[in-house]
Amino acid sequence: MFDDIYRVGVELGAGGGAVALLNSLRERRNRIASRTATIADSDRPRVAFLEWLLPPFNGGHWNPELVTLAGGIDLLARMANRRQHNAGPGSSRSNRRSCSSPAAVLRLTVRWTTSGP
Repeated sequence: MFDDIYRVGVELGAGGGAVALLNSLRERRNRIASRTATIADSDRPRVAFLEWLLPPFNGGHWNPELVTLAGGIDLLARMANRRQHNAGPGSSRSNRRSCSSPAAVLRLTVRWTTSGP
């Protein structure tokens, strides 16, 4: 995501502004990461981040990273990673990100469930 911010800034002739924004964002990210790094794994909230509700798709792209950065454990991303590993080469990306069923999501023991736009 940061690379895209820089590229757009350069294309718009605002490379300096993009660098300043990126420095600010990195500083904020690092402050958050240093605060959440001290949370014990047993105390980290278990999170189910859904990008789509029907069919249920876990949040992809940078969403698992954001959950981790905020101190959580993204259970749906872990499920997707296991499916991706088990599916092998040639499997479609959407199949790797879709939950097997709404029931699979409901069986998770989570503290937070959220959905994206």
